[in-house]
Amino acid sequence: TTGQRLKWDWFRRYLLDPQSLRPGTRMPAFWQDGKSAVKAFLGGEAEPQILAIWSFLARKNFTDLPPGLVLGAQEIVADKEAIIYRNLIDGGGPRAIGVGYPEKANIAFNADEMRLALIWQGAFIDAAKHRSGRGQGFQQPLGSNVVQGPPGPPLAALESEISPWPTATGKDAGYQFHGYRLDALRRPAFRYSFGEVQVEDFPLAVVANDDPGLHRTITLKSAEPPERLYFRAAVAEKIVEQDGAFLIGETLRLKFPGAKPIIRNADGKAELLVPITFTGAEAKLVQEITW
Repeated sequence: TTGQRLKWDWFRRYLLDPQSLRPGTRMPAFWQDGKSAVKAFLGGEAEPQILAIWSFLARKNFTDLPPGLVLGAQEIVADKEAIIYRNLIDGGGPRAIGVGYPEKANIAFNADEMRLALIWQGAFIDAAKHRSGRGQGFQQPLGSNVVQGPPGPPLAALESEISPWPTATGKDAGYQFHGYRLDALRRPAFRYSFGEVQVEDFPLAVVANDDPGLHRTITLKSAEPPERLYFRAAVAEKIVEQDGAFLIGETLRLKFPGAKPIIRNADGKAELLVPITFTGAEAKLVQEITW
């Protein structure tokens, strides 16, 4: 909350000369006589360097600390391409596939249940727990704004719009995981089958209005497409349609260009279902996620 609590003018003067504003403070003056000791950044000029620090701290959605500030951590950082972390991730299941993107939107795909289990922003993962001792236990995401995906199977063929969503998952529900393919930037497209339907789930991290989000394309192929096939996009206490998008809870917003999702009540909660429409042997569903 530094950017909200402090004023820029005070912050600038404090960094230039801490003793002048707080006599006796143990904070040193890093810019002695207004000169920077670090010449490699921003021309070695004090004012631009201080402004850069302020710009970092005063971001609208401050989600992570600079690398190196968490002692003992072994942070995995996605720099120029995506990075995959296959291990026990809390909320992602025992066969979680974590993906960190340079845009600072991250996911965990549950390879047992074929669903997007977690999304979060900022830092990706701390691998220290799994790289010491026997590497036991589940590791939580390192960033913030962690959002869980809907539980249960992602797809279901229903008799009608009011039929209950099935509870069986994974192999018990007719799913089979087929791994993933990587694009040129090592971003994975997850591949699985649901009965006779072949599915490819390709999430991409994007940046809109300075905040990281996700753009997800789900492609389905089947020689004999099932009737009344639905994708369950969300389960929440409250789902509201708003300006062409769907507000899930307080912060999560989902859009489905070209599709016509439906909101229904089930077991005291709201569900967002998206009908899957095949053209010939193929269907495509696009999901835009911001939070």
